[in-house]
Amino acid sequence: MKTKIIIALALALIALIFLNIKTCGKLTDADNINSAKSDTIRTQKNEKGQYESTIAIMQGTVADFKKIEAGKDSTIAHLQSIVDKHTISATVHGTVTGNSINSGTAITKYDTITKNDTTYLYPTYATKFKNRWEDFSITANKDSFHLDYKVFNEFDYVVRYNKPKWYKARIPEITVTNLNTHTQTIELKNFTVKPPKNQKIFVFLGGCIVGAASTIGTAYAVKTLIR
Repeated sequence: MKTKIIIALALALIALIFLNIKTCGKLTDADNINSAKSDTIRTQKNEKGQYESTIAIMQGTVADFKKIEAGKDSTIAHLQSIVDKHTISATVHGTVTGNSINSGTAITKYDTITKNDTTYLYPTYATKFKNRWEDFSITANKDSFHLDYKVFNEFDYVVRYNKPKWYKARIPEITVTNLNTHTQTIELKNFTVKPPKNQKIFVFLGGCIVGAASTIGTAYAVKTLIR
């Protein structure tokens, strides 16, 4: 009797799983977009110490994407503003870069000021710091502070069909890897026009905005928008 109950429960569970998969397959484009809309960024560090962030792609028609309520989500609202009837795929990617840098200084010159037969020497301090991702040059004296800097970022974008759970159907997701280990993704959304029936996302997505992007901003808060 116990064996029969176990078998019956197992068959019921399998039936529910297949029913869930079948139901998911019947979702409209608008349903799929709204489902992906609520997805949140999942971030992890890879073996190189780089931040990898993944989120579901909002896939469907441009008309359906334009109709969804962005609400307080400024990222979706911005993505809607840049999508038009000719759009194939669009991505909004925001980052923040922060680092703590220690560097020795050198005195490059002295300003000489004489008051009441007394001479005062005011030094000008300078320092430079440069690596693969940062380039800083700083000078400071008694009256002012001057900073020239550049922060560099490079990103890898990969689009895949992933399974959120083993019993779920595969869904399209975009993963961005920040090659600069000091850079983290703080916003990421992608809309892609639904491909023809029985086809995966278009091949063009394989080269979606891959390469180098130079970013100028503060040393502790740099934001880039990739569109």
